Amino acid sequence: MENKNKGNGYVVACPTLGIGYATALELAKHGTVILVGRNREKLKRVENAISVVCNISDITSVKRAVQQITELKLPIAGFLTTQV
Repeated sequence: MENKNKGNGYVVACPTLGIGYATALELAKHGTVILVGRNREKLKRVENAISVVCNISDITSVKRAVQQITELKLPIAGFLTTQV
């Protein structure tokens, strides 16, 4: 997917199915999408994006993901999760 506005970054949690998947693909049209999910194999499905593997219920995993996202040095324009 072509990234027309490389300055924006969007973090999408749970992007492998349903609305999360559709949202990740749509946001990729507007900036860089950072995918956050538990299953690397499922994340591979979502093409042309940056993946960060994270289990939101595990604080160590969350801290690691935050570090990885921070190292991307992108202005984060939004955060979305489709599961609670």
